[in-house]
Amino acid sequence: MVISIDDFESLQMTRELLAEPGAVQDILAADQEISAGGYHTLDDLRAALEERQRQEDAGA
Repeated sequence: MVISIDDFESLQMTRELLAEPGAVQDILAADQEISAGGYHTLDDLRAALEERQRQEDAGA
């Protein structure tokens, strides 16, 4: 089999990550949380940061 260097390095990184104790369980738990709607969109994060900035500006 012949693969590119980038693909080989990606496989190596994946192997190292999955070798970490609990990594697979963490990934599966995160996948379930996302499937259940437990995530924030970029727009959510922007709105939260803007609100924080408004609060900090009002307190300054």
